[in-house]
Order: sequence, then structure tokens, then C-alpha cells
Amino acid sequence: MAGKIRFSPQEMCIGMILLIPVLIALVYYHWNTEVGHRLESQAVQTVFRTQEITSPDRIAPELDGKFVHLAGKLESSARLRDTVTGMEENAVMLQRSVSYFQWSEIRHSHTRKVYNPSTRKEENETYYTYSYEKRWRDRLISTADFNESSARKKYRNGQIAVCRPSCLFAKDMHIGAYRIPEFLAADIKKHAEPLAVRVDDSLRGRLEASLRTSLDARGDADASSALRLKAGKLVHVDGNVLYYGADPANPEIGDMRITYSIVRPGGEYSLVAAAAGDTFEGIKSPKGKELARMERGAVSSDAMMGDVASSMSWGIGLERTLIIAAYMLYLLIVGVLFSDQLHTNELFPLVFGVLGGHSLLFLIMGLTCVIYEQTPSDGLIMLAVSAALALATVFIGIRTAPKSR
Repeated sequence: MAGKIRFSPQEMCIGMILLIPVLIALVYYHWNTEVGHRLESQAVQTVFRTQEITSPDRIAPELDGKFVHLAGKLESSARLRDTVTGMEENAVMLQRSVSYFQWSEIRHSHTRKVYNPSTRKEENETYYTYSYEKRWRDRLISTADFNESSARKKYRNGQIAVCRPSCLFAKDMHIGAYRIPEFLAADIKKHAEPLAVRVDDSLRGRLEASLRTSLDARGDADASSALRLKAGKLVHVDGNVLYYGADPANPEIGDMRITYSIVRPGGEYSLVAAAAGDTFEGIKSPKGKELARMERGAVSSDAMMGDVASSMSWGIGLERTLIIAAYMLYLLIVGVLFSDQLHTNELFPLVFGVLGGHSLLFLIMGLTCVIYEQTPSDGLIMLAVSAALALATVFIGIRTAPKSR
């Protein structure tokens, strides 16, 4: 039949041989995925069987090494001090954030129709244009990285001062008799509240004198408005903002602002982690998912770990979908190889081997799911596919077998 692709038996054998490594890789990945799911499931089930610390004021040595749940007031007597402004507060966390007024490049995406000579059709083409605006950014931007050469020449970013962000945690924070390690305390950042800046005239004068000294040493090479700034105040306090520049209401390129946020002691917090003496250790699932965490308020261990279970279930479903899609693609390629030759008796042994081999493959996959998973629905589906392939193998064998005369 004209126009159809025909493969010789030798070409089909070569094609099958080339596909064998792909099949082996799929089976190996599937097997390891199912075993990984089983280990992950066991790890999360262990987490859900957490031990409750009912009396946080007393260390429970019998809970050492076990996954525990603790709720209580987060306390600290420490006074955290910011080295830049000298601000000092009784806190479990003191965070300093910094932003700069900078020229920023904004990319705009557009689509237009262009003629493609190879296809002789009009096709959509995406192209980009750029605009430039003054914006507050949490990092310094180099105009040398702008995409347009004219913008690199026209715009220039300097800075009146440079200050790094920081986050301080109290060393003695605790819930009852249990010390809270910093890796768990990092979870409380999202509960921080703005802190009003308190800088007296004496401290503000020292900050301004230090800034002027720095500007004199640099000249105006790095601060575009350095000469203009020398005439007035350089450091201002505006609510929870410490502002470096001439006028907070009219920022100029190079101006800087510092803001603070704080978590004060006395708040109610809950945590799940592995007990280690009078403190806690992190614990991870076999796939590297962090299971230890800390939340604000009196939260049960089941509620705290529920999102871990849901995200794990979603990941398992996605992996299995991808594996099944890969197997279907593999079978499609095999089908193309045999699409025009299935009616010939001399190729029956090879066809029989391919279908029978895939029947065995899906049988192994199905048994793996049934044995290693709590819900065998995926395994039952694969066992059904295995049975269907086996029946197809028998049917083709009957239809193509030579008839006795």
C-alpha cells in the first residue's frame, strides 16, 4: 500500500532492542518510586503517632529521640540589640529589613504576527520592550545589567549608604523547661510585627556624622545626590522607618530605608520535632521533606502535619501519572513498529513476545502497588491491564496461527 511505512523484521528487532534500555529504566524507576512511597508513608505515619509533652515545665527523658508535640508560651529574657542603630528590645526575634530607591527595569511582553518562510504561514512571535522606573528594591541594582544600551548610559544607580538585612534570635528562648533551637524559631518569622524606630537626637547625630564621613571619603561617585544632601539632615525617623536621605516624602536615587519587625516573648506556640534532652532536633522523611515545624497558637500535631500528608499524596499521584504516561508512550512506539505487519504469521513469535512481556511487566507493577501501598487501587488497575494484554496475546495467537488443512 503506497504511502505506508513498512519495517522489515530486522528493523523491528533493532527497534525493540533499542527500546529495551528504556523499558528497563521505566521498570527500575517505578520499583524505586513505589518503595520510596512506602518508606515515606511509614515516616509520616510515625510522625502522626507523636508523643504529647503534657508538662513542659519538666524534662521527660523517656521521650528522648521520639517525635513529640509541645504547646506553651514562648519565653525569653534576652535583650536583642541592633548594631546599626543601637535599638534594643526584649524579644525572641528582631529582624532588620533594608530597601534602596533604585532605577529598575520593567519588561513588557508583546505578541505580533510574522511570516515564516519555511511553513509559509503567519505565526505568533513574542518580543519584549523595556521601561524604566524609580522603585524601592530590597537589593542594589546595577544599571550595567539593563538590556537597552541607551538605558545603561542614561540611568545610574548609586547609594547613600549600604546596610545588610539581619535577623537576630534570642539564645535563651524556651517553652517551659525546653530550649527552642534556632532552626525551629525560624518558623516564627511570618508572625513578626512592625516595630517603631526609637532613635534619640544623640544617636541620630552620631548616625548622621558617620554617614557624612563615609560620603566625604567616597565623594559623590556612589551617591548621586551626595552634594545636595550635605546641606540638610541625612537621617530621619518616620514611624517604623529609619530613613537615609534628604526628604522621606520625596525620595531620590540612592536613598535607603531601614525597617524593623519583632516577635515579643509571651505568645502561645506549638511545635512538633524530635526530642533531644532539653531541646529538639529536626527530622526529615526519606525523600527529604522537613517534618519538624513550629506554629503560632495552640495547634494539634494532626493539624500541623496534615499539609505534609496532603502534599505527599499529591506528589505520589503525579509521579504515578508520569510513569503510566511513559509506559503508554512506550506502547505507542511499539504499536507504530508493528502497525502494518500484525497480520503476517511469520512475525507472530515477536508480537507474542512483546505483548506477553508487557503483560508480565504490568503484573509486576500491579503486585508492587498492592504489596507496598495501603490503597491497592492503582495495583488493581495495573493487574487489569496485565490481564487484558494476556488475553490480547492469546487472541492474536489464535487468529494468526496457521490453520490445519
